[in-house]
Amino acid sequence: MPALLAREGRSAMRIDAFYSDPHYNHKNILKYCPRPFADMDEMREGMIARYNETVRPNQCTLWMGDCFFGGLKDDAVAIMARLNGHKMLIRGNHDHWPAYVYLEMGFEFVSELGFDIRLGKRIVHVNHYPTKPFHEGDVRYANVMVKPRAGVGIMHGHTHEAVRITPRGELHAGVDAWNWAPAPREELEVLVEQLPCFVEAA
Repeated sequence: MPALLAREGRSAMRIDAFYSDPHYNHKNILKYCPRPFADMDEMREGMIARYNETVRPNQCTLWMGDCFFGGLKDDAVAIMARLNGHKMLIRGNHDHWPAYVYLEMGFEFVSELGFDIRLGKRIVHVNHYPTKPFHEGDVRYANVMVKPRAGVGIMHGHTHEAVRITPRGELHAGVDAWNWAPAPREELEVLVEQLPCFVEAA
C-alpha cells in the first residue's frame, strides 16, 4: 500500500485545524471515555455541530486517525458530507478500509505516515501516534511510535487524553482534549511555544 494516496488534481493547502479520534459510530467509546453524550446518535450529532462551528466551508482540516469505528461505508460517507471544508487524513490504528475508500468518502489525501509541518515559528511532526505508549508496558504500537528529534515538536492523537499538552511534552489533537471538536491552528500556534523541547532550548 502506498504511503500517500491523493485525489487527482489536489493542490497544496493550508491546514486550519487538526482532528483526531472522533470514533464516529463507536458505541463503546462512551464507556471508555467520559464524553458528554447519552448515546452514539447524540455523539454523532453533537460532534458534527461542534466540527462545523470550528471549521468554515473554505478551510482545511487534517484528520489524524481513528475516524470511524464500525458501521458501514455509507454511514461514514453521510457523516463526511455534513462536515465543513476540505479534509486530509493520516491513518490511525482503527482506519482499516483501503486508502482509496477514504478518498471516495471525501478525503483529499490519505497518508500512512506522519509528516512535518510548520506551526507558527516551529517545526512539528504530526502523526496519529505519540512517542511513548499511554499505558506503560503496552507494546502493540511500538513499531509506529514517533522517534523524537532535536528541535522538532510532536503532535498526535491516539491516547484519548483530556490534556492538550501531555506529560510527555507533546501536543495532543484528540477530540477528548478539544471539547469534541477540531483543534484550531491559532490555538495550537500558542501552545506549541510551551512544549518543553522549545522552552528548554530557548
